[in-house]
Amino acid sequence: VGIGATAEMLGIPVLPFAVGLYLPVHLSTPAIVGGLIRGIADKKFNGEEGEKRREAGVLLSSGMVAGDALMGVFIAVLAVIPAGLTADGTPIKLAGKLQSFGTGIAKAGGDLLPVVMFMLMGIYLYHQVVIKKLPEKQKKAS
Repeated sequence: VGIGATAEMLGIPVLPFAVGLYLPVHLSTPAIVGGLIRGIADKKFNGEEGEKRREAGVLLSSGMVAGDALMGVFIAVLAVIPAGLTADGTPIKLAGKLQSFGTGIAKAGGDLLPVVMFMLMGIYLYHQVVIKKLPEKQKKAS
């Protein structure tokens, strides 16, 4: 309660502050990066063009979140599909078969591969929202 009251007195929005305290860094970092990209876009563009770019960024980011959720469901399905039987008749799950492939990727890239992929997605989002020119028909719509 004391932290929330102090944040309120300092004029810090309480909900984002609380989410930032509650969520681990690996879950809040994408939101921070997205917010920074939006802040850059808001400073660079205003009016209708700024609104169109914001909409494009929200749409792309929502698609990334939905894609992540779908991949989670896909991986969960793989965890229950049998891929065969062991010598004693115990089912081998497909995810177990694929685990050796994932282990090989982890050994090759370690923690660097996820960081590189995150950076590439951030660069792509920045490009789509800030750098890419809007098509003429999209600028004139509205």
